[in-house]
Amino acid sequence: MMNQRRRPPEVLPAVRPGLLTFGLLLAVLGLSACQPAEDTPEPAPPEVTDADDWRDDLRQRQPDNPLLDAYLTPPFHRIDRAHFLPALDAAIEDNRARVDAIIDNTDLAGFANTIEALEAAGADLSRLAATLHGLIQVRHQPEWLDMAREFSTRLRAHVDTVRSDSALFERVETVAKARDRLTDPEQRRLLDETRRSMLRAGAGLTADDQTRLMAINQELAELAALFRANLQHETQRFELVIDDPARLEGLPEAVIVRAARDALDRGHAEGWVFTLNGHSLFPFLRHSRERELRKTLYQAWQRRASGMRYGQQRDNGDLVRRIVGLRAERAALLGYRHHQDLVMDDSTIGSLDLIAGLLDQLQTAARDAADIELEAVRAAMAADGINDQPEPWDWWYYAERIHEQQLSLDESDIRQWFALEQVRDGAFALANRLWGISFHKRGDLPLWDPQVQGFEVRDADGEDLGVLYLDYPHNEGKAGGAWMSTYQNQHYSDGERVGAVAANVANFPPATAGNPILLGPDEVQTLFHEFGHALHTLLSDVRYRSLSGAQVPADFVEFPALLLERWSLKPEVLRLYAFHFETGALIDEPRIQALQQTRQLLAGLHTLEQIAATRIDLAWHQLQVGEDIGLAAMEERIKREMDLPPLLSPRHQFNGYESLFAGSRGGQDYRRLWAELLAADAFAAFEQTGLMNRELAVRLRDEILSRGNAREPMASWNAFRDREPDIAHLLRERGLVDHENATPR
Repeated sequence: MMNQRRRPPEVLPAVRPGLLTFGLLLAVLGLSACQPAEDTPEPAPPEVTDADDWRDDLRQRQPDNPLLDAYLTPPFHRIDRAHFLPALDAAIEDNRARVDAIIDNTDLAGFANTIEALEAAGADLSRLAATLHGLIQVRHQPEWLDMAREFSTRLRAHVDTVRSDSALFERVETVAKARDRLTDPEQRRLLDETRRSMLRAGAGLTADDQTRLMAINQELAELAALFRANLQHETQRFELVIDDPARLEGLPEAVIVRAARDALDRGHAEGWVFTLNGHSLFPFLRHSRERELRKTLYQAWQRRASGMRYGQQRDNGDLVRRIVGLRAERAALLGYRHHQDLVMDDSTIGSLDLIAGLLDQLQTAARDAADIELEAVRAAMAADGINDQPEPWDWWYYAERIHEQQLSLDESDIRQWFALEQVRDGAFALANRLWGISFHKRGDLPLWDPQVQGFEVRDADGEDLGVLYLDYPHNEGKAGGAWMSTYQNQHYSDGERVGAVAANVANFPPATAGNPILLGPDEVQTLFHEFGHALHTLLSDVRYRSLSGAQVPADFVEFPALLLERWSLKPEVLRLYAFHFETGALIDEPRIQALQQTRQLLAGLHTLEQIAATRIDLAWHQLQVGEDIGLAAMEERIKREMDLPPLLSPRHQFNGYESLFAGSRGGQDYRRLWAELLAADAFAAFEQTGLMNRELAVRLRDEILSRGNAREPMASWNAFRDREPDIAHLLRERGLVDHENATPR
């Protein structure tokens, strides 16, 4: 890869206007478009002489708008929501002028005057979209969400118009016909991805079909917004109020403190409130000894997926049918049998047959283990005097009890070895052991919240890799869950490497009684998981921004994160950071050994649950135009065909179906299993040669982490492993195969 001098992280903007790529803009929107380089001289890109006119005009109206300046690290402390829409409108106008200049260029279409010009044309749009995409997750208030919906509507309409422009596509096709003259693989990859993106946007369709495709995309965006609004309303509306402290029995102290805080936030002078947000719901389902209360909360969680939007009689079940139908129609317009085929056209697994084979192998391997585990759940319930069949609201609670009994692990106890800053430092130490990376806290970086920490990340030779923000504790302003945001993707500018700016965000429970924030094992793995995404972004070393970091196909993006997660609880890594927060004592061997078994405990039931979710998603998105089946009917058919135990509900995987029907994941639920398979196989290489094997880690970095999407990701996989992925490692890891008889490669 390139080794030119690296540019240090900067607090204030230093990137010239127009540098950010049009391809990145599409990636931020969940789309895929990339631009190749060239190896022969061509006419220079067209100049837009009044490129800064829009900026000057807007400065007169909003002199303090920080979004008008190019930057590496956003000036978070100065940005307000009122800045975004005016900046967007002006940037759209500028982008349209630049695209028109590309189309009107009378020179023969070539890489520089078409593809690179597109790369530059989306500079300000990409920057704005990336900044808003990150901020909206940490400023998840209604007024910000309303603005973001308007921003998204305007931006998507413009991007769809540009991507489907037949005159622009004609120039791209001219470049594509000369593809063989491009000797640089990264150039060819960019060219292929650009062409694919435009075809998926309808650039190859007739004018009438383009009009219909745009109408479908617009309606899908509106339906997704309505679906999310329904779900959000139902999620926020429900609350389980407890005023008797005896009914809190079994709940960890941190959960009780959080519930008291939620009660105050919701206007209750006393008592405890439990909600359908993940930080409240799942701890309650895992620990509450009150079966009826668990049932109440679980059923409310399930019902929210069919929540009604007040004032409009369209529930989410109706919306799902319409969304699935429109997706099928869109796929047919673009020449695919169904939406699933459209999804598979941009995947690394390659075919539906491979997915089906993977699911069948896993289901067969998991069945016997699941039957034994189900009996263990029944026995645990019987010990509590409950002779009923296990129900979904029993699943989390008794899974937790079995974990405690069989592994002798109590969550409130094990948390004492996982203080947040120690776990963070453990992740840093692992990256240092594997790649020599170091993390240096910066007090001068702009922050969006005082609790955020910013770090300059340096390579083993002391050169800059980029900036990493960490925002771990829960607060009311955040969306639920944990994620990585990318504010700046790595790329090269004028021969110099420009580092990435990434953020890891979570909702870990607050500190209690003067203690530090203490994490459970699942939260420890979450921290390492998101850190894996950040490393994928920071270690990127490719020429073009739109191909860098985690901008890989959707079924590959989780692989590096799941891989790093596998180090988190291994003995060699625990000994780097797992010290008791009060005594300083290193975690003891019995606890270490118990943690090694967590991935295999109840793995049969967990695997069946995951397979059911995936099969339902696949079935919905293989429906063709005119086919119709209800949400409940489809789910019941899959459960019946699988003979799924009643205590398992595949909707557990779906976050109220939001990711499938209001996001970009529809038809891609399989991707988690595929990424797990890749991660298990790759980690097996380290288990066989040493978890801290620096030589193998460098190979992982060189062949996968640094490559981004600059070459086909499975080519990167084969360069690292020298073969195709092997499911045997995933089966062994989950304890679903006899270790002695397993013969993984």
